[in-house]
Order: sequence, then structure tokens, then C-alpha cells
Amino acid sequence: MDPAHEAKLFQRGCLVVFLLLIALGALAYFVDRAYLFGAGGLVAIWAAVCIVQSRREKARLMVAFRAAFGDFDYPEPKLKTGTSYGFPTFTLTFATEEGLKAAQAEGRLGTFKYSISDLYGHCGSSSNPFDAARAVWATFEGWKPTFTTIT
Repeated sequence: MDPAHEAKLFQRGCLVVFLLLIALGALAYFVDRAYLFGAGGLVAIWAAVCIVQSRREKARLMVAFRAAFGDFDYPEPKLKTGTSYGFPTFTLTFATEEGLKAAQAEGRLGTFKYSISDLYGHCGSSSNPFDAARAVWATFEGWKPTFTTIT
């Protein structure tokens, strides 16, 4: 399934589960407490759905990572994921500066950014869309930012 359609389906599922939990909570409060078992079962099923969705997303990300860096001559970079302002972020840490420069020269970073754009391009709104160029950060071990002090 297309990541954009899966994300839309997941969001709608979250809304449906939330509304059902409210309804079951109201029934448990006003009618019979046995409806709490239904709410608990619904939460357990939704937790399983969330785990499956998370694993599928991680598998897609690793496929994109392997496509870009699978046959790389230098040591494979470390991939760290995160979020910033509600958007996913990706940090590639290469073992050496030469590895980073080789990945840039061979177009591997561009390939990875293109794959990330395909996977997460549906995120955001029309006024603030997802931008893979800002979401992917490449660095190497031992890199230290330099700051200038203004006095």
C-alpha cells in the first residue's frame, strides 16, 4: 500500500477508535460496567495495529537506506531518526569525512533524500509541505560545530 494512503487510513482509524472509546466509556458509565471490557479490547487491538504500522514504516525506511548505501565502499553510515516540529528527521553519521564526501560525490545522499521524499512526501500541509532536503542531515564522527563569540 502507498505510504500516503496508509497514513490517511491510520489517521482515520485513530479517529474511529477515539470515538468508539468515548461511546464505550459513556455506555460503561450510564448502562453497565461490562462495556469497559470492550474498551480494553479495543485498546489492545489498536495497540497491535500501531505496532504493525510502526514496523512497516521502519521496514520501508530500511529498504530506502539499503538502496542508497547497500554497496557503499566506505563503512555504512549510522542512521538516527527523530522528529522536529511534527516532521520526521533523519541523521546520517559517517565514520569519516571522506565517506561523507564520497556519498555526496556518488549521489547516494541524493538517492536517499529522494526515497525519503517518496516515503514522507504526504506529511505536512499545502502551506507547509514536507521537505526532504531539510529533513536529512549528513555529518561525520568527530565533527564539531564552530561558534564565534561576539563581544
